[in-house]
Amino acid sequence: MAIPCPTKVWHSDTYPAISPEQPRLSKAGKSVFITGASPGGIGSGIATSFARAGASAIGLFGRKPANLAKTKEAIAAIAPEAAVHIYTGDLTDAASVQRAVSDFAAKSPSGTIDILVANAAYLADLDTIAGSDPADWWAGFETNILGNFHLVRAFFPHATPTKDGKSATIVHISSSAIYIPYIPGFSSYRGSKIGAHKVFEYVAQEHPDIHVVQVHPGLILTSELATKFSSELEDPKYANLVADTMALSGDFVNWACSDEARFLRDRMIHANWDVEELKAMAPELANDPTKFNLGLLGLF
Repeated sequence: MAIPCPTKVWHSDTYPAISPEQPRLSKAGKSVFITGASPGGIGSGIATSFARAGASAIGLFGRKPANLAKTKEAIAAIAPEAAVHIYTGDLTDAASVQRAVSDFAAKSPSGTIDILVANAAYLADLDTIAGSDPADWWAGFETNILGNFHLVRAFFPHATPTKDGKSATIVHISSSAIYIPYIPGFSSYRGSKIGAHKVFEYVAQEHPDIHVVQVHPGLILTSELATKFSSELEDPKYANLVADTMALSGDFVNWACSDEARFLRDRMIHANWDVEELKAMAPELANDPTKFNLGLLGLF
């Protein structure tokens, strides 16, 4: 299944232009709070990229403390000077989210949070609507929509204020699943991710002082969610499907939080798209608020 690409180059692995070691992409002195950071998943890849970029404080939020501890160990091996704080909780529990975000802000260098990465998501068992377990099906909406609602509300009071044109950043890890054609069994995931996408559009409109961007991280088959649909990928129609690396996801998200990506505020972008070509599109995007946004086409 071909996914639209506005750039001539499609990346499946990281490349020099988005390397966290690039001085212009440094996150030295920055604090980053990330949800869903199990080892081997997208969140851990994002965390390690920020660590390589020199982030001073990294907060990891998730349901399994042992997994968070492993990600913390991986970060320590890369950037032992980074202060890593782990928080165990469930996004659907507003109180636990509030406590974690507040505690992390208090421990960060500035007493605020520079970057929030809303990565955690839930994928219900793949089935038809008629065949789905209602509680499991609805769990996708509780985590992907309500959970992120709790998260951003907890973040707002602790977001780093805008200074010298630089503001706090929110990255929502979205998915191309919100607009590609029908795939059997994904009604909960795709429905809830579309809802989440709209929630973050509202965040961008209601908080113009915050840089909000939504990112499709690529196809990461090693993530926890991917285990639920790995059997589906055995279908011959996916024979030519190329998986992407976690390094691509993480490094691209770090780039999306840089000053040179500010022109992409309130847009949805793909980690696979070439950033040099994207930067060349800045003048066009400035004059077209609909580009890289979800809309209704073909009705009129």
